[in-house]
Amino acid sequence: MKKYYLLFLLIFTCVGLSIVYALIVLDRNDGLKLVINTLPEDANITINDKPGKRGSNPLPPGKYTIRVSKDGFSSNTEIVELKTEQKKLNVSLTPTSAEAKEWAKKNNEKYMEFEKISGYELQKEGEELANNNPIVKFLPFRMPDYDIEYRMSEDDKVIVDVYAGNSGFRNIAINTIKSWGIDPGDYQINFINYNNPLSEGLGGE
Repeated sequence: MKKYYLLFLLIFTCVGLSIVYALIVLDRNDGLKLVINTLPEDANITINDKPGKRGSNPLPPGKYTIRVSKDGFSSNTEIVELKTEQKKLNVSLTPTSAEAKEWAKKNNEKYMEFEKISGYELQKEGEELANNNPIVKFLPFRMPDYDIEYRMSEDDKVIVDVYAGNSGFRNIAINTIKSWGIDPGDYQINFINYNNPLSEGLGGE
């Protein structure tokens, strides 16, 4: 009896380990997801010209062209790059035909709720960006003699652009950044049409 019990325990353990391994492999394969929400809900979705779906789309890292379309509505094309984390894409289509406009009119509350959710998610993304890069809370910053703006690099890093007419205003711009409690050396700073007078560590042009 004890022999059969040990055999059963061994089989149960092997099956359990197999399930855990399968879940780990599945999780690795589905590690990156593109979550797509559309309005109308039954809009057609393609990802790199292949069928996609509303909701979660497991994808490997890379750039993707997402096209959302439906008869009677204008189509929408977005370029999304997946790198290390899940991304969400909210797409609402504009009605063009009389029938589609009537549908949109009857579903006005859906459009309002959709835009509300989209705005909230954009706000969350902005807050996350500001938490990781405090300087963006102050930008764009525009004065009569100089401007300080930012843009995102291809690898999702903040690049600061300083527009100023002379070296005096460029220095004022840097001092302005310091007055915000920001170390200019933490960012790549470009002085537009001017050689960066700061250290090479700033990565300016």
